[in-house]
Amino acid sequence: MNKKTYWKDVRTSFSESKGRVISIASLMALGSFALVGLKVTPPNMQETGQHFFAEHKTADLAVISNYGLAQSDRDVLSSLKNEATVEYGYFKDVVIKDSSTAFRIFSKPKELSTYEIAEGRLPENSGEIAISAAYQGKYKIGDTIEFTEKENANGQTVLKRKKFTITGFVNSSEILSRINLGRSTAGSGELQGYAVVTEDTFHSDVYMIARIAYKNLRDLNPYSQSYTDKLYSAKQDVKKLIANEPEKRLTEIKQTAQDKIDDGNKKIQDAQQALIDGKSQLKDAKEKIADGEQQLQDGKNQLADGQRQLENAESQLADGKAKLEDSKSQLETAQEQLQAGKAQIAEKEGQLQTAASQLQSAKEQLELGQAQLQTASTEIASKESELQAGKTQLDTTASELSTAKEQLDNTATSLEAQANQLAAERALLQTIQDEDQRKAKEEELSQKEALLSQAQAQYQEKLQQYTSGQAAYQEKLDAYNQASQQLEEAKASLATKQTEFDEKTSQYQAGLTQFENGTAALDTAKSTLAEKEALYQNGLADYQTGLATYNEKAAEYQTGQAQLENARVTLTQKEQELAEAKATLAQKEKEYQEAKEKADPEIESKRKELEEAQARVDALSTPTYEVLTRREVPGSEGYISYENNASVIQNVSNIFPVVLYFIAALVTFVTMGRFVEEERIKAGTFKALGYQNKDIIRKFVIYGLVTSMVGTLVGIIAGHTLLPSIIYHTYSAKIVLAPMELHFYPVKSLLAILLGLISAVLPAYLVATKELGEKPAQLLLPKPPTAGSKIFLERLTPLWKRMSFTQKVTARNIFRYKQRMFMTIFGVCGSIALLFAGLGIRNSIADLNNRQFTDIIRYDMIVAQNPNASQKENEELDKLLKDSSIKENLQVHYETLYKTAGRNKDNQEITTLVIPNHEQNDFSDYIQLKNRTSGQALSLDQDGIILSEKMANLAGVKVGDTLTVQDKDGKDIQLTVSGIAEMYMSHFIFMNEATYEKAFGKVSTNNAHLITLNNHSDKEVEEMATQFMDLSSVQGVVQNTTLKSQVETIVNSLNRVMGILIAVSVLLAIVVLFNLTNINVAERIRELSTIKVLGFYNKEVTMYIYRETIYLSMIGICVGFGLGFLLHSYMANIIPPDAVMFNPAVSWMIYAIPAAIVVIILTTLGYIVNRWLKKVNMLEALKSVE
Repeated sequence: MNKKTYWKDVRTSFSESKGRVISIASLMALGSFALVGLKVTPPNMQETGQHFFAEHKTADLAVISNYGLAQSDRDVLSSLKNEATVEYGYFKDVVIKDSSTAFRIFSKPKELSTYEIAEGRLPENSGEIAISAAYQGKYKIGDTIEFTEKENANGQTVLKRKKFTITGFVNSSEILSRINLGRSTAGSGELQGYAVVTEDTFHSDVYMIARIAYKNLRDLNPYSQSYTDKLYSAKQDVKKLIANEPEKRLTEIKQTAQDKIDDGNKKIQDAQQALIDGKSQLKDAKEKIADGEQQLQDGKNQLADGQRQLENAESQLADGKAKLEDSKSQLETAQEQLQAGKAQIAEKEGQLQTAASQLQSAKEQLELGQAQLQTASTEIASKESELQAGKTQLDTTASELSTAKEQLDNTATSLEAQANQLAAERALLQTIQDEDQRKAKEEELSQKEALLSQAQAQYQEKLQQYTSGQAAYQEKLDAYNQASQQLEEAKASLATKQTEFDEKTSQYQAGLTQFENGTAALDTAKSTLAEKEALYQNGLADYQTGLATYNEKAAEYQTGQAQLENARVTLTQKEQELAEAKATLAQKEKEYQEAKEKADPEIESKRKELEEAQARVDALSTPTYEVLTRREVPGSEGYISYENNASVIQNVSNIFPVVLYFIAALVTFVTMGRFVEEERIKAGTFKALGYQNKDIIRKFVIYGLVTSMVGTLVGIIAGHTLLPSIIYHTYSAKIVLAPMELHFYPVKSLLAILLGLISAVLPAYLVATKELGEKPAQLLLPKPPTAGSKIFLERLTPLWKRMSFTQKVTARNIFRYKQRMFMTIFGVCGSIALLFAGLGIRNSIADLNNRQFTDIIRYDMIVAQNPNASQKENEELDKLLKDSSIKENLQVHYETLYKTAGRNKDNQEITTLVIPNHEQNDFSDYIQLKNRTSGQALSLDQDGIILSEKMANLAGVKVGDTLTVQDKDGKDIQLTVSGIAEMYMSHFIFMNEATYEKAFGKVSTNNAHLITLNNHSDKEVEEMATQFMDLSSVQGVVQNTTLKSQVETIVNSLNRVMGILIAVSVLLAIVVLFNLTNINVAERIRELSTIKVLGFYNKEVTMYIYRETIYLSMIGICVGFGLGFLLHSYMANIIPPDAVMFNPAVSWMIYAIPAAIVVIILTTLGYIVNRWLKKVNMLEALKSVE
């Protein structure tokens, strides 16, 4: 055996079949890439999450009570100290000042659920704060942030301070989502950020949360079933541990509150008795003072008579004084008017004198202007006469020149005629034969020419004279024109000046008229002023007379007043003792009144406060204690989303790469089998030369091993690195977690290698072994073609007779090569199924938001009322409900029920709405209830509940079954399902009042409002939700904006993942169809060469073989639709998280697009095959198998 020749042949087998090598390597690479990539991504994501939670010691369970965790609760939980770490903390929902941004402020943890520091540090002192890293772009370290905290029912707040200095930015190990952080009791009702402060920032007698981390769960994968089962068991143990705490806590709270109320009532009674005693003492003092007042009254009456007389005199004096003051005022006014009049007259006289001077100056200027105008007019008239005379002379000269010109023209014409005649005669001179006659004639002609020359000279002289005269005429004409122009300009200037003169004349006349009018007015004013001055002098004389009389009366009044004052002094002395007594009484009475006025409102306020406190104590409900896993704590949406994302990829990896690898393996199997058959003659040659069967088989095994391993290794490397990174990147932008950890998984890699060996090496070994079982002489001959047999269609005689020749050949060839037939159908079917499933999932989630929040849920928010709100607070709510921004609202009973369901045994929240009987007709304006499969509208008139479809699937119930749920106190409620409604997000139960009363044993109360706004934008919804949350009568607001964002995040992430899988499916379809087409042509090249030699056209030759591929692809497409529909239904059921349902229905586009892709691939390959067959040398192909 020549090893050199052997290995050269092995190398040649690779170099001569590059297309096959690339095809097999591509198929193996695609298969292993999808298989390994999808299989390693979920464990990589889980490892990343597990290490993140382990690093930050994220709590396994959390215990939260709506009344807080008192010392008695902590005593009960302390029994867990041997098996778990328990840590207590505070948290409070607040809003950033002057905004609606809701933040949840946590106390800094000591050990459990610590924070990842993105920048800066955690707070160390009171007044410091670290906020969520999502706000790094809005704030920086050192900035001050201030919050607003809503008071609780007792008017108290929890935070000691509201303003903080930012020391760092952090990521929480409990709140992982950047989009949906959960609900909040502040702001708009949706949490938008979180922060960490020191524990001493809180002022509270009770803790708000207890975090529990179990020692036996520390090393478990939190996504494993083992962790889930153990955690569920621990959760049930904690529930049992605190089962009696609600009643004990309620009794403790009521007793403490009742003691405070009783003490307050006693204080009120003591205060009321003190007021009664003080009032009695004041009454006795008043009676004693009344007697003293009566004794003084007589003296007062006598004094009053004297006082009245003085008052009359004083009144008369006052009247006189008032009249004198009035007269004096009038005189002063008149004097001022006189002075003003004189000043005005003097001013007017000055103005008139100035005007007279101006008029005189204007008159002189007008006279001067008029003289200048007359002089200019005379000069213009003289110039005009001179120009007229010059014009007459120019006209005469022009006439003479014209006559001379005419004579010159006539002379020129005559001279020209004579010259022409002499020229003609001189020309005839040559014709005279007689010499004498010719000489005589010549002398005559010479004389005539001399006369002509003389006449011409005279003509030129006269012409020169004419030209000189014409030039002189033109010069004079130009001078005339220039003078005429100057004259016209002078006329225009004269006209302008005349206009100005006329205007100034008019102004002068107007000024003269105004001056004359002013002079007349001045004369009138002087006359009026003289009359007023005479009146003033008369009034002044009267005033002086009255003033003298007044002074006499005033002296008499002063004397009487002195006498009265003496009597008053005497009376005052008598009143002194009484005044002192009254002052004392007044002081005491004032003190009593002030005390009473202060005490009465306080007593009344305290009484009302005590009554309200008593009402609140009486209305206190049993505290609720919640034991929550990581998937259930407030803000756990991100944790659930991350786990669901890993679960989605895990579920997809269980089906998608299996189908893809199965198709790739089948096609690779066929390709390798075909390769061995092509090497049949060469194998026979080697065997004839003495090579052993194992050597020949080794060649084929090496070929399959190298090609498959190259593709498989490329796929394994890309699957371990590229695909996990791409998928993780689609989620990481919305989730707070560490970068993706990439791990190597030997078992999954070995599985891909094993499948690659089975797909490429096993068929090479089996076919080669089978072929080498023949003798070398048989191997040196081409393999006999597949024997033909009668097919089923031939038995259908009427149909077979109607088929054309090419159709019959195609049908026979399809069934003749059954292996290739099944491979083509499987290849196309698999590609169509994968494309259908990928595109179908994208279609199922594409319009999810619109279907959920436009077609089904039409309200914008649910506003839950505070059951302990006062009448005034409820009136504020009613007022806001009438705001113009609100289109309509419906009052309903709102309650949250719970059901343990789902793969992780989560406590599913179910929004329960009880619709009043009289509002059921309007309920469809807020929520459209219908069955998705039948499209039938659902009515609440039935005796049972309407359950959302996703919850029905999780609970495994159907119409007529009984659903068991729990209320907030953990009590089981039995509900009969009367309808299942289409719903894609969250869980809902709808029922009427009668059903609620029957199931719960109590009448439902309308405690919430479904609200629809005129403007459905997210901004408007958030602003209105904030207004509701600011009301004390509102317990909480549930809006749809965050749910929309969460759905959008799910849609975008899945779209990217499905996009990757669709791209891989398209590549698979291209490689599979190309490989099968290549094999088909290669197998039948001799047959194709024969029919081409027989005269078939290139197109007919191509369609001869390609028609089979078309028919088989059509069958594969139809079968692929069925398989794809089943695959899509399976994926739509396992991919979505517990609170989301994908729409199982698909549009016609999902059928059209995969079919179109396959048609495009087939068309392109048909074009390639046609070009290839044109280039093949058919004669050589016929010889190649001889």
